[in-house]
Amino acid sequence: MPNGMKIDDSLESWENVKDAEDWSGLLVGNGASRAVWEKFDYPSLYQKACSDEVAHPLQNADQAVFATLQTENFEATLAGLKTSEKICASLAIPHQPIIDRYQTIRAALIEAVQAVHIGWNKLPAATLTKIRDALLPYGYVYSTNYDLLLYWAIMSEPQAKGFADYFWGASCLFDLANVDVWNKATKVLYLHGGLHIYRLADGTTVKKVVAQSGNLLDSFGVPYKGVDIPLFIAEGHADDKLRSIRRSEYLTFAFTRFTEHRGPLVIFGHSLGAPDRHVVNAMQFWSTSQVPCVAISLMPDTAKNVIARKADLHKTFHKLNLTFFDATTHPLADPTLHVNP
Repeated sequence: MPNGMKIDDSLESWENVKDAEDWSGLLVGNGASRAVWEKFDYPSLYQKACSDEVAHPLQNADQAVFATLQTENFEATLAGLKTSEKICASLAIPHQPIIDRYQTIRAALIEAVQAVHIGWNKLPAATLTKIRDALLPYGYVYSTNYDLLLYWAIMSEPQAKGFADYFWGASCLFDLANVDVWNKATKVLYLHGGLHIYRLADGTTVKKVVAQSGNLLDSFGVPYKGVDIPLFIAEGHADDKLRSIRRSEYLTFAFTRFTEHRGPLVIFGHSLGAPDRHVVNAMQFWSTSQVPCVAISLMPDTAKNVIARKADLHKTFHKLNLTFFDATTHPLADPTLHVNP
């Protein structure tokens, strides 16, 4: 925080902020998803899978596997179990308990995702169009959400016109040797993966595309190219998330692009809290010559809470010029986007 700066409880309207800079990037957090579907407001997918809100919650033995691996990440846990099963089979070691744990964890995950995610058929076309239009002005959109809302919005126009997601190789393959964007487009990067992204057995990453976008959710849990579960990080601590990012060529590329971002950035619907400390750490290396201004959305609150939040963010990002705006005034918080459960 600059010396002598007085922090008050005022929040700018987005209308007053949007033309103040040539905003080159947008970081989207879970607040954007909750603005559409309130069921996205949950502590973690792991906790949901452990609860009685799903028909077949994680059993004690399942939770013990997560604890042993020191993670709450489903994709990493199921991959570990699958590897263990193959090793035991090759050594003629009985491994039915491993198969059982794989099946129960997979079932709990499928039920947890279905318990929180909005169905494609519940989303009005106008909602997807409004989300799409809100993303188009930015050069880069970085999302830490694993859900399909942004993907569905982008795909609401044929061939995702105006957007580029780096999955333009053969069979929608991500190719690190082919990441140059030659035409003007909003580049979209899913920092924590997504329900439409799969890491195949050979380590390559692909985007799953079906005739109807809704089928992506309907077919969740159905093996795709031999892989049961998409590449997504929906829970866990920041260190856990960073480990998962480093295991994936695509996620590493996406996160590196974020750490190397240039130009003014807007942050919407993001708490920038402990679970996303890796995102905060990346931003702390930015300088004003790299990112001259960051506009952060805050929800209206008591004067005391707003001042405290602003002071904390100034302390965290003391190298950056911060602007704070009322989250409810941004297009991604348009009340008409909300869909009742």
